[in-house]
Amino acid sequence: MTSKPRIFAFFLFSFLILTSISIYSIPRLSLEHATPCVTCHVSPNGGGMRNEFGNFAVSYNELCLQSTKKLVEPYRLKPRISDNLTYGIDYRMLYLEQGRFFRMQTDLYLNVELLKNISYNLTFGQTYVKDSYLLLRFKDEHYWIKAGRFFPAYGLRDPDHNAYVRTVPLLGPELNVDGLSVGGNFFGGSNITLEFYEPEGQRVAALHSFRAGAFGSVGFLTGLSWRQSEEIDGGYLGFPISKSLFGGLSYDRFTLLGEVGSVGKGNEQRTLYAQMASRIIYGLYFISEYNFHDPDWSAKTGSNEFWRFSFEFFPIPFVELRPAITYIGEGPRKDQVDFFVQLHVSY
Repeated sequence: MTSKPRIFAFFLFSFLILTSISIYSIPRLSLEHATPCVTCHVSPNGGGMRNEFGNFAVSYNELCLQSTKKLVEPYRLKPRISDNLTYGIDYRMLYLEQGRFFRMQTDLYLNVELLKNISYNLTFGQTYVKDSYLLLRFKDEHYWIKAGRFFPAYGLRDPDHNAYVRTVPLLGPELNVDGLSVGGNFFGGSNITLEFYEPEGQRVAALHSFRAGAFGSVGFLTGLSWRQSEEIDGGYLGFPISKSLFGGLSYDRFTLLGEVGSVGKGNEQRTLYAQMASRIIYGLYFISEYNFHDPDWSAKTGSNEFWRFSFEFFPIPFVELRPAITYIGEGPRKDQVDFFVQLHVSY
């Protein structure tokens, strides 16, 4: 079966499952609420530390079972140490079917509000400081400048580190650069960001733009990313030229997200990511994902792909359990099946 029929079969299969048991889906929160990432995150481009609204108005109210939420609500604490200092955490551990544990993430976030609309942000990782940047906001926070060390803004930034849309353009979890990020909200809600950095003397410029909104009851997300890198000694080191188009739609009980990308000066490598998400009840979600990678678009063989089906279960606020099954469709491990359980604590 070629890749296109497989993709169609995947979405048809997922659609039949979801409609037959009458559950309803949620998009990523930006899609569901038709709002940009900065509504819930400190960084204007999303990812990393959540602000207080993201922690409580969204995470606390939606990403947990309503019954346990009521039990722990009297003991709720705010992530604010003082008037100008807040914190957050992200901890992820995998249990693999071979009986092994693998720690994916151990991050501590600190946000120091120096003055109104001026903050300093730190992310302490497992072994070093990952993020360390100054964030300045202007004109009622519609425009911003971020200077220091940060994770580049690119694509959907899927939390799965193994997604081809992340691994092929070398967007690993430890990728942090020293540079400048300038952006703002234009044209009634479009987030447009320009970034510049020079890792190991290689000049890199990137454009990242997205827009979240709604047409009536239909939510939408559209975006693009473009990274242009300087060629050094015939190569691009850890920052190859890459492009990405991403977006999604949500309506009532269904959500669809996707990203297509190309990597290389001649767009030799192609990637695809697609996701269907559904909410059974608040605190329990079913996720279907498809990942595709062609390392040489001109060749007829040699592609890689895998499918993943998982449940995201939030038994109490800020704690997630995710059992997942992965089927390898094409590649060196063709027809193999993997299983893992992920524990994620976020605050």
